[in-house]
Amino acid sequence: ANFDSAGGTRECYESAKECIDTNYYGTVRLTKALLPFLRLSPHKARIVMVSSIAGQLCVSSTTAILFTIAA
Repeated sequence: ANFDSAGGTRECYESAKECIDTNYYGTVRLTKALLPFLRLSPHKARIVMVSSIAGQLCVSSTTAILFTIAA
């Protein structure tokens, strides 16, 4: 178990899995879904990923979130 910022406990694995599913795989799935439409565009279509330097911070209660932001 891990301690969240409010001091309660939660399962570290489930928290990390949720973060990875949302922040990493969510981005991958969205990109794959958009690619066919972007390829049909008469213009030079682009996908722009915006991230944060927060992934480089070290805060124990948000470790899983920060790792997935950096990914």
